[in-house]
Amino acid sequence: MRQNSIEHKKLILDKLQAEKEIGIHIGKLIQKRLKEEGRSIKWLAEKTCCCTSNIQKIFQKDHIHPVQLLHISQILNYDFFVHYSLMLKKDKKHCQTSNKNV
Repeated sequence: MRQNSIEHKKLILDKLQAEKEIGIHIGKLIQKRLKEEGRSIKWLAEKTCCCTSNIQKIFQKDHIHPVQLLHISQILNYDFFVHYSLMLKKDKKHCQTSNKNV
């Protein structure tokens, strides 16, 4: 059981490292979308039932929990997950190209 927990933590850390390497800073993307919509930090804080300082903290994060991201996506009517999906497609193409060279 402990081994599974360690492996799970390693997977999470690997995913976080991958996010940093692929250059997706989700907090900045959320902040940009909020600005594009002409909405305030206070508005997003009210919609997410949290305080403005927590919204400011989200803007600083390069990753957030998927459930939280889903909620923000729904509020801002924008699919933030598409940024990760695009990276998966790019990685898949890269892997296919690399396999052809073998």
